[in-house]
Amino acid sequence: MSRRRWIAGGAIGAVILVAAGAAGTALVGGAAADDTEAPSDDTATAQVRRGDLTGTATAAGTLEYADPFGVDAGVDGTVTALPGPGERVETGGELFRVDDEPVVLFPGSTPAWREFAWGMSDGPDVRQLERGLAELDLFDEEPDQEFTWATAAAVEEWQREEGLEVTGRIEPGRIVFAPGDLRIASAEVDPGDRVGPGTQVLTATGLGQVVTAEVDLADQESAEAGAEVTVNLPGNRRAAGTVTEVGVPTAVEDDLGETVRIPVTVELDDPEAAGALQQAGVTVELASETRENVLYVPVGALLALPGGGVGVELAPEGGDGGGGRVVPVETGLFTDGFVEVSGDGLAEGQRIVVPSR
Repeated sequence: MSRRRWIAGGAIGAVILVAAGAAGTALVGGAAADDTEAPSDDTATAQVRRGDLTGTATAAGTLEYADPFGVDAGVDGTVTALPGPGERVETGGELFRVDDEPVVLFPGSTPAWREFAWGMSDGPDVRQLERGLAELDLFDEEPDQEFTWATAAAVEEWQREEGLEVTGRIEPGRIVFAPGDLRIASAEVDPGDRVGPGTQVLTATGLGQVVTAEVDLADQESAEAGAEVTVNLPGNRRAAGTVTEVGVPTAVEDDLGETVRIPVTVELDDPEAAGALQQAGVTVELASETRENVLYVPVGALLALPGGGVGVELAPEGGDGGGGRVVPVETGLFTDGFVEVSGDGLAEGQRIVVPSR
């Protein structure tokens, strides 16, 4: 081992490394890679590289299904059937049963708040109903806000298919509007329980998963809506994502006292990337400062100089006859075991000494 004082390279953030024209890979985390040679038992060498370094801010987060909400009963009776956690209910499908009659999911964003029947006033809820009936191939008119004889006929056909009394009317609570298919998170009652309007029966979510995280205030410029990020999933998997929502700075308490953080929401670019994960702790990497066309070396190559400052030691095969010579350097961006360096006598392609750990 060299008598000089080597500076240990720790994990100082994550890296997105684009090496211009690099044929091999640099020494990462103290392990010899393609361009690293081991001339002795206690040292290795790595090449001085030129390329772009992008530092990243990291934030802890949680992968979970988006938009949880409660599904309430709208009719009086006894719960006779419930879906299980994790089940998916498509629009037109049964959410649960009360007195052995189904409560059915229909597509729409406006809650069902009144009876659907001939003579009712026009409204957007009627259009939602007709769109849902059309998706079930029961309504072939252009959906509008008027409840007509064609709407009533479609309702009657739907009631026959569901085993309900055929009236052409839909009482409040018989259908539940939601923007799309749902995933059941949990049941809040048990079969046999009595329910009435306002009783929460289920907790449901959309089918999409999101990551919610809290970013340090100092990294707020990296957390803009539309920013591309990387999500580190369990099992050493990585997935690309995009920031879709940015909240307002909020004071939170942690082990160090009160800290201000910014809540962000990230959607995975590929929804299948999460696999079978339903909920998991993750980390989010947000690109911060980028340094273009700079020289960089493994952090472990830095050594402390006697008079202060740092330098790197050229290996005997450095290519300029300067084997063993120490070159003082200025450091710049540190990212994931690499560091930007500059200094007289340092050039791309030179080999430098890196101590084995």
